[in-house]
Order: sequence, then C-alpha cells, then structure tokens
Amino acid sequence: MMNKIFYLILLISFFNNIITGRDKIIPRNHAISIKSSLLKILNKEDLSNQDIQESINLIILGADVDSKDKNGNTLLMFAAYLGDLEAVKKLYQMQANINIQNNTGQTALINAVISNNIN
Repeated sequence: MMNKIFYLILLISFFNNIITGRDKIIPRNHAISIKSSLLKILNKEDLSNQDIQESINLIILGADVDSKDKNGNTLLMFAAYLGDLEAVKKLYQMQANINIQNNTGQTALINAVISNNIN
C-alpha cells in the first residue's frame, strides 16, 4: 500500500500545477499508479472507513470516482454499507453515480438498507 508521504507529495503537486496553470495536472505514470492503488483498496476483503478516506484522496488526485472492485462495487456502495455519511456526501459532491449496480444488481441505496444505515 502506498504511504501517506506519497499521497502528500501528489496532493502538493496537484495543487501546485493548478496554481501555476500547467496543462497536465498529473503525469500519466502517476495516474496509472493512482488508479491501481484505488483498485487495490477496493478489492480488500474488509474495507474500513480509513480505506474509504484514502480512496477519496486518490479520487481527488485523479482516480475515477466510479471505479469498481471485482464484484462491481463502487466506493459509494462501500461508504453506504459502512454508514459513512460524510464519505457518501463527498462522493456525491464528486459526482459519483448513485444508480450503478454491482454484479448482483445492488446499488448504494440497497447496500445502505441491507446494513441498516438509512439515515
């Protein structure tokens, strides 16, 4: 798993490039690394709230907000299942698709209901 220093460096680079107005915000090789890091987290057996926060940071750095794990679950689905309301709000603001279905036809809303997290 990538360490926090790498995230910090990428985040600083991201904001530096926005401030300086460079066309390419994240080099291609970093974008591939960010995507693979997100997929690694999504495919963990036991995803935690900390994993969700790390994933949101990767999305901020350029990963696809609607990336799926091997079962078709998105980060929004995991956040809804865990009852992480703040993460759900952030992902919604990042334009996560609330209608995506996983391989068994479940959506984020269904995951929230299954886990009794329907606040």
